[in-house]
Amino acid sequence: MSHSMKPFLHMLLVFVVGIKCAASQSIVETLPGYDGTLPFKLETGSLHFSLHYILSPLASDFKNFDGSLPSFVLNPYSWTKVANIIFLDYPVRTGFSYSNNARSFPVSDTNSTQHNYTFLRKWLLAHPVFIKNRLYVSGDSYGGKIAPMLALAIAKGNEAGLEPIMSLKGYIVGNPVTDAKQDKNERVPYAHRMGLISDKQFKQARSSCNGEYMNPDPNNAHCLSALNIIDECTTPLNWLHILEPLCTTILQKPSDSRRFQPSLVDHGPVDLTSLSDQNELKCRDDNYLTSYVWANDDTVRESLNIRKGTITDWERCNNSLSYSYDVESAVEHHQNLSDLGFQALVYSGDHDMSTSYMATLKWIRKLNVSVNDEWRAWTVDGQVAGYTELYKSKTKEAYLMFATVKGAGHTAPEYKPRECFEMIRRWLSLYPLVQIVTPFVRVGTYSTRNFATGASFVSSLVIRSRRWVALIAANVHRSRLLAAALTATFWLAPPVQSHSLIQTLPGFPGKLPFKLETGYVGVGGSQEIQLFYYFIESQRSPTNDPLFLWLTGGPACSGLSALLYEIGPIHIDYANSNGTIPALVLNPYSWTKVANIIFIDQPVGTGFSYAKTQQAYKSSDTVSATLTYDFLKRWLINHPQYSKNPLYIGGGSYAGIIVPLVVDQVYNGIEAGSEPPMNLKGYVLGNPFTDINGTSGEMNGRVAFAYRMGLLSDELYMSARENCNGNYLNVHPDNYLCMEDLERVTECLEKIYTFQILEPVCDVGSDKRGLLLDHMPMRDEIARRLLTASPLGVEPWCRDNNMLYSIKWANNEIVQRALHIREGTKIEWVRCNATLKGDYTYDVKSTFDYHRKFSYKKCRALIFSGDHDMIAPHTVTEKWIAALKLQIRSKWRPWFVEGQITGYTATYSHSEHELTYATVKGAGHTPAEYKPLQCLPMIQRWVDHSPL
Repeated sequence: MSHSMKPFLHMLLVFVVGIKCAASQSIVETLPGYDGTLPFKLETGSLHFSLHYILSPLASDFKNFDGSLPSFVLNPYSWTKVANIIFLDYPVRTGFSYSNNARSFPVSDTNSTQHNYTFLRKWLLAHPVFIKNRLYVSGDSYGGKIAPMLALAIAKGNEAGLEPIMSLKGYIVGNPVTDAKQDKNERVPYAHRMGLISDKQFKQARSSCNGEYMNPDPNNAHCLSALNIIDECTTPLNWLHILEPLCTTILQKPSDSRRFQPSLVDHGPVDLTSLSDQNELKCRDDNYLTSYVWANDDTVRESLNIRKGTITDWERCNNSLSYSYDVESAVEHHQNLSDLGFQALVYSGDHDMSTSYMATLKWIRKLNVSVNDEWRAWTVDGQVAGYTELYKSKTKEAYLMFATVKGAGHTAPEYKPRECFEMIRRWLSLYPLVQIVTPFVRVGTYSTRNFATGASFVSSLVIRSRRWVALIAANVHRSRLLAAALTATFWLAPPVQSHSLIQTLPGFPGKLPFKLETGYVGVGGSQEIQLFYYFIESQRSPTNDPLFLWLTGGPACSGLSALLYEIGPIHIDYANSNGTIPALVLNPYSWTKVANIIFIDQPVGTGFSYAKTQQAYKSSDTVSATLTYDFLKRWLINHPQYSKNPLYIGGGSYAGIIVPLVVDQVYNGIEAGSEPPMNLKGYVLGNPFTDINGTSGEMNGRVAFAYRMGLLSDELYMSARENCNGNYLNVHPDNYLCMEDLERVTECLEKIYTFQILEPVCDVGSDKRGLLLDHMPMRDEIARRLLTASPLGVEPWCRDNNMLYSIKWANNEIVQRALHIREGTKIEWVRCNATLKGDYTYDVKSTFDYHRKFSYKKCRALIFSGDHDMIAPHTVTEKWIAALKLQIRSKWRPWFVEGQITGYTATYSHSEHELTYATVKGAGHTPAEYKPLQCLPMIQRWVDHSPL
């Protein structure tokens, strides 16, 4: 019985199967594994075929499972809070269902549906109190095919006057198998959209197979070859959720005991109900072990009143079942139900490749329906939970609501229970999924839109882009003259440096197990600019390992950010950072395990870097690169022991603009015979900006990326692409159709966390970062407000909260003394200096020509991209790499860490140049921050000249 709503308000029928004879049932008040009396009404029972069903809002306590009888906890998001639910074991020989007649074992779609209908009739006759309840038939996965078939059978039975007459109102299906051929065919385009196969591989398959990927012509060699390549890329994936690991554990019961030993499981158990976005799931299938242990326990079977001797071993899914798939497609059933006026909810976890949301949308659009409410984001707790579109029957007053569940897999409520509970609650209560919210205005510096004015968020992006281009045109000449002047005066003054070896750090227990040096290097002719750095010696072989000069993005983000959050040897210990000084912990995946790394605060004004005059704070892309090169030369003069190490210039995000400029200056210096000598081998870039404002650039490419990731509908994207001519930045104000489309794009994307589209947005009530360029400083602004408004560890978790700790740590006086920060040079340390913008000129439009130039040199490059970053999408990076027209040395293929697909890689070459490109599956804008375990092997293999 529902406890939070009126009793018997709804009845939801899930995974049903039917029987012929009278029922027997029992009320269950206690269950092994649950402490005390059940706080809900649970009935189990059987009919003649001993169909077993359970109505339970319990979840296994995976966290404390040790192989013995599992315990249960209450599921706070159980759908029984809003509905009466029958969970059924169907067809016969599923779960605890059995038959006394062997001839009844072979079952099919058709007879299973008929059995289900017969069962429901008999169950309602035995439970007449539920007959008048609103009835919904529901199922997911393959149950998504049976559910509409059963709903139609009920409708026909009611029409024929079969008792009892049921109050059928509609049906619900999740990631439903509907049309086997179409469902499977859509896996190839889905894989392309999600970055699992390359553009080239998809185009080859599409052209040679003519859209037929599941049953290709065996004589079509080109098609078979293309599909084999696609299989290599996708077969090792977990199709039920493409970001989760593919389990290799064989969950078998020990022959001599009902107790499972932990050694039987490859990974430790994971508590799925409390899994934080900061943690990584080991293997979801491991948790299914609990149901196997529990359902095969004798005390459990006795409590459930299972008939002894009917089932030897309970299995979660019976793969030995003899089953005839005699209904190829259920599309006709959906159409018939729509024509009869029944309501439908169809939902899809958008990271399921087995039955993708694309396949579901394809058959929905074949129905005789029209769009009643266009594609929009629906939210839970202020966060985007997915996207929804409402369809109306053209013949009846019937509606089909489609909804994606962002980040969910094949059985969406298993992956996103909170969101799916809210979805079903709203739908059953006849509320729209899209909730009306009070208009708000962002507070603080970064206000971009007042809903009341109707000003477009994308329009603000267009205005910002135009200003950007104007600034570039007005200042490029002045900046280059300044850079040239600085270059000419480099050696007017001797290099002045100060540096200190740091053996201990506040927040870290004991002596540092690595060599850390901090210091200042004066740059420019008069050295009035003092650039601060952190140098960490390689923990493997300092003499032989490469030297990295690492530039953080922004611009104006501190090197400490990359050190603490990405690739450095120490990270914040969030769990133990409640004191005055946040705690530090060793990072087991630090890149200093294989490289010497200099983390630099650049340009001037960033981090602890400072200038002696106000005029010296004026900087630009070209000036910043020139001063960074000056820094490197002066640093190597003072550290000559590293001059022979292989040298790489690296960075991420906006450093994609600065790094190529620095690399170019280093090459020029080498060719001119400048001192000190540098052993430059190449460069490394992560999710780099390359062509920010071009039509092929990062900002413009975000719209197409959002479409590919399921954040925009086909219709909206196609309309925007046509009306805007593929250019979403430089839109003429008279192009009303384009502006209108971009307004709708804005509504879909404005609450997405663009650094990693699946993660929650911080402080969503007052911040809408959407497509803004100056994203890094905004994270600091949010963190600063959170720091002053809330205690550390605010809920719900969001990644920007982590920025609180570096602000608190770096502004502590004890910390600054330990780092040997010059007193009085900084009023406040900020991770990314937003105030620098007024003194900074963006005078480089694109660095594409630099990459082309490097392709003619003896140079190695590693470009890597987190594939869930919308700031600098991997799709844009792949396009400019393809435009270099390098020779493909090794085709697009998966790369692995610990036996799991970590991403995809391809290698390109031209003469002595080699470029390795890699995606990092599931990672965001700074991949090592999101996937540290995966990124360390990537950089280690690359610097060791091994294939990924």
